[in-house]
Amino acid sequence: MPLRPYDQEQIFLLPPSLNEWVRQDHPARVFSEIIDRIDTRPFREPKEEGRPAYHPKMMLKVLLWGYANGVRSSRKIEERLQQDVVFMWLAGLEKPDFRTLCLFRSANREAVEHVFADVITIAQSMGMAKLALVAIDGSKVQANSGIDSFKTVEDWRKTLEKARGEARQIIAEAERIDKEESDLYGEEARGNELPKEIEKRVNRIRKIEEL
Repeated sequence: MPLRPYDQEQIFLLPPSLNEWVRQDHPARVFSEIIDRIDTRPFREPKEEGRPAYHPKMMLKVLLWGYANGVRSSRKIEERLQQDVVFMWLAGLEKPDFRTLCLFRSANREAVEHVFADVITIAQSMGMAKLALVAIDGSKVQANSGIDSFKTVEDWRKTLEKARGEARQIIAEAERIDKEESDLYGEEARGNELPKEIEKRVNRIRKIEEL
């Protein structure tokens, strides 16, 4: 049986469009479009000297997409930014490390909570189960409602208040996980680094062949 060509180091003559990596009906597109329309001017990023700040919309998209999909660890979000196509698309191929993600959330904690609650509420009104169904310890924001379910301003307020409670819990959980991982791995380590003796490819190949 003939085999299909397989080459992990193939080179593209033209770079593929980043927009082609995520299908047009993917929920992440709705998520991204919601955040694009939220005012993020008040957000602050602790700026490292000599480096331009990351765009707050990008930071919000990768953090909140992770939180909405059960990825609460900043180290895990950093990992997704290296290997998950949806995260890479949301970030526009930017790769903030876990420390930068933690600092951004810490500097803007209340604002992040409010934006997350807004995203949950807007997604819920659009019937987006993928975005609006957020579960924490058995508590759920219901996702089977649409815009017609909101009859009064008071209905919106109640839904938004519930979403804010959920957002607050999620961010508190993310902070707890980050602290536990920092205690476990150290403040600077990701926790998935290769052992020093096999960091270089030539040493890895030699070790594999020996084993």
